[in-house]
Amino acid sequence: SGRGREDVYLCDGMTESATRHHQVYSSVIRQPRRAIVTPGTLGVQKFGVQNITPPQLWIYRNGDAHHAGSPIFVRSHIKSLAALYAECTKILAPPIGPVRKILDQNLRPMQCLADFVDGGKYLCTSGEPVSSVDRLEKFLSCWIVQR
Repeated sequence: SGRGREDVYLCDGMTESATRHHQVYSSVIRQPRRAIVTPGTLGVQKFGVQNITPPQLWIYRNGDAHHAGSPIFVRSHIKSLAALYAECTKILAPPIGPVRKILDQNLRPMQCLADFVDGGKYLCTSGEPVSSVDRLEKFLSCWIVQR
């Protein structure tokens, strides 16, 4: 009359034999395991947080004919031209003073961060006039041309 574990049987329609026992050894109902990786993202995401690649600029020192240009990535913490000027000053270490103006290859001053082109060349000055063309040969080369 007691309905204990020994009275629980599996009813699958087959007869019980010496090799096929219908007694259930575990009556614990197991919860389905949650997927560790959400379906659909496997193979799409790599590791960690996925961010877009920041734009890379090539900056040149004004008046230095031998400067080959330095790459700088405009990361998300650079939100204004003043912050970009400070980063360019750290990288270039201009001899006259901090960077106060950035010019494109057409020697036009850059007004906002949205004007910068990924992979473009830019001339950093400390407020002094732009050097002569023979001292800007690497900056004005035709390998990378602004749009």
